[in-house]
Amino acid sequence: MKKIYIAMAEFTDGNRIFERAYSTREAAEQACDKMIKDIRENTDWDVAPIVEDLELVDE
Repeated sequence: MKKIYIAMAEFTDGNRIFERAYSTREAAEQACDKMIKDIRENTDWDVAPIVEDLELVDE
């Protein structure tokens, strides 16, 4: 099975901002770091970087 990796920012209450899906964990982590940096520079939001993997299933 093929995996994709979702870059996200997570608030302390568990809500998440989804950035996008990537084909490698490394690309998702880099995008996540950039997104978190942009959020912290432009808002007062308290967010943490999250990368989750999902398996793609062919039917």
